[in-house]
Amino acid sequence: MQGEKRMMNFTEQSSGKRTKVNNPTSPSRVVFLRNVPAEVTEAEILSVCQVFGNVLGTFFVRNKGQAFVEFDNELAAASFVTQFQLIPLNIRGHLVSVQISQRQTVTKADFEKNVGTETQNRIILCSFTNIQNLPVAYSLDSLFSLFSRFGHCQRIVRFNNKGSFRALVQYETTDESAAARSAIDGQSLMDGTVIRVGYSS
Repeated sequence: MQGEKRMMNFTEQSSGKRTKVNNPTSPSRVVFLRNVPAEVTEAEILSVCQVFGNVLGTFFVRNKGQAFVEFDNELAAASFVTQFQLIPLNIRGHLVSVQISQRQTVTKADFEKNVGTETQNRIILCSFTNIQNLPVAYSLDSLFSLFSRFGHCQRIVRFNNKGSFRALVQYETTDESAAARSAIDGQSLMDGTVIRVGYSS
């Protein structure tokens, strides 16, 4: 990923030659963050963004200090960018640049690539499929009950990505997160829900 570039198109001139014309950034639900410190967790990014609206998904390219965050509407994304262009976003002492992305979504391929390339850490990212009645079946209390079997859960963040329910679970140690990942990944719950687990970026 090479970062964000301004989109360009071609218009025909009377001479028949083509010239490149810059277009302003189109509205999008996705925001692009640059200069994100490598030690930041996905949960920290979410905690900043969720103040402005519901977050559908994130994609963190740790080695490039870049992140994409998809809100559920364009207004939330615009409000986020406006706020932090007036007052720069400071994460762990780093000034993070924000702008509207030219992406229109954070894709499933991005998510799978992100999970597959990350190394072991204290935070696991869980994806739940075939879920029915989310608020009842997967409250914070029920999630703490499930994940606390494997160690001390310091924090759980819930969010939705295009109808897929997900949770970030932070443990006290990497041994605990590894135990949870090993035990839960691919398992089915009583209601038929399948949980896929990877390490968060």
